[in-house]
Amino acid sequence: MKQKENFIKIAMYDLEGFLLDVFIVDTYKQLEDDLNLPQGSIHSCLKSKQHQVNNRQFKELKGSRVALKKIGDIHKYVNGSTEYRVVIKKYKGKTICAYNSLIEAVLKNNVDQSSLSICLAGKTKTCGGFEWQYL
Repeated sequence: MKQKENFIKIAMYDLEGFLLDVFIVDTYKQLEDDLNLPQGSIHSCLKSKQHQVNNRQFKELKGSRVALKKIGDIHKYVNGSTEYRVVIKKYKGKTICAYNSLIEAVLKNNVDQSSLSICLAGKTKTCGGFEWQYL
């Protein structure tokens, strides 16, 4: 029997509302640990008990919602189209974050595009110290 995997998708924005990254995690605590944030801080931010955590804002993306490039901008979606493949970044087997395209992953992680392509094709195990795969 195939197990259903439940992930939480969380967008992180700067204080001006610009998208910094999108994370796919099992729990809020996992993301707090990965970002070295106090326990419960992301949950409080998501439940509007506090506006920001360490100069960052967080928004949970439920269902098929996509991250906006800027909070409040309803016209500029981050590649929500199905023609783009999502790239998953992992560390020690745990998913750290996801990107909507290879180019986005390259730009945000300062890695060589051909090296990341080779890794995603399964010819190398890691790129930039991380494991990568298509979703």
